[in-house]
Amino acid sequence: MAFKLICFLFLLISPIHAETNPLQNKKEALQLELNLVQQAPATYYLIIDFTAKEVHLKADANLLRTCTILGSFGIKHTQTEELILNKLITPQTSEPSVISRRRPLPLDFSGRLTTGPKHRSRLYFAPTFLVQSADLPTSNHIPGIRLSNPDIKALASALVPSSKAILIPQMVPYGETH
Repeated sequence: MAFKLICFLFLLISPIHAETNPLQNKKEALQLELNLVQQAPATYYLIIDFTAKEVHLKADANLLRTCTILGSFGIKHTQTEELILNKLITPQTSEPSVISRRRPLPLDFSGRLTTGPKHRSRLYFAPTFLVQSADLPTSNHIPGIRLSNPDIKALASALVPSSKAILIPQMVPYGETH
C-alpha cells in the first residue's frame, strides 16, 4: 500500500525534462515498477540504480537483496528504460575426466557435482546491457556493470530468461555534457 502511495505522489509531479529534474528518472522507474508488479507480482526483477550505485533484486515490490555496483563500462545510458534478460551465460568447467565418462557432468575443481550458476556467470539483457563479475574482462562497446562474485551468483540463481530489469541512469548535472 505504501508503494502505491509513493507511486501516486511521483505521478503527480509534472513531466519535466530529466536533465533539469533528477526526480524524473525516479518517477519513470516507479511507473515501470508499478506496471511490473501489477502484471506479474510473483516474478523476480532488478532495479539497476546508477545514482545509488546499487542493484536491487525484488519481487512484488519487496526488496530481497541489494548489490553494490563495483564499476560500469561501455556507453552510458541517459534515460530510464526497461531491460529484458535474454540469456544467462554460465561457463562450463573443462575437466578431462568428464570427457572420458559416458554422462558428462558439470564438475568443480574438487570433482564434486555442482548445480546452478557460478560466480563467472553473465546476464545479457536487451536492449544491450551486461551484468557480470568484477573479475571478468569488459568491453567499451557493450554497456554494463560489475558486481561481486556472490552477488552475480545470487542474481543468476533468481532470474530466468525474460526476467525484467529497470535501469535508472546516473544524472548528469545541468550544463554538463554526457
